[in-house]
Amino acid sequence: MRTNTSTTRIQVLSHQNTVFHQLLKPILRQDFERLAKQYHQGQKLRSATRWDQFIAILMSQLSCRQSLRDIESNLESQQEKLYHLGAKRIARSTLARINEEQPVSLYQQLFIQLLQHCENSKIAHKFRFKNPLYSLDADWGVEQIHGRQLLPQVGRGDGFYYCRIEKI
Repeated sequence: MRTNTSTTRIQVLSHQNTVFHQLLKPILRQDFERLAKQYHQGQKLRSATRWDQFIAILMSQLSCRQSLRDIESNLESQQEKLYHLGAKRIARSTLARINEEQPVSLYQQLFIQLLQHCENSKIAHKFRFKNPLYSLDADWGVEQIHGRQLLPQVGRGDGFYYCRIEKI
């Protein structure tokens, strides 16, 4: 007697780190949480963490957001990416309250640590490209100071920002 054995296929999705994730790499989460605990004031935060606030502020700064409502809608459209960064969407009233009540000394100390890390790091090799580079010259999207931005549209993606980065 012959029996059929069925095999179950597991589809694995490849994970791609975003540029935003790469920007956060020098910031160790444990160090950030230690600083957040050290510079916390008042009652325990209930619905959001200082990490959520940091991600929201950093995303809004990099994407030139102008208002709390604009920041909130941007975070809402990027929810699945926030999950991979260890953050969650934060309401504008919560963000406003944390910004108002919590001291900025956390971010001052974080900047000092990042500056020391950059000053002490040694470059093992020079950065070079194997393939030719082409400049980005386009008339699509919205022109920003350092690049072009595709805004989120219904049925057409969640937006993207193309920019030119130069080493100073």
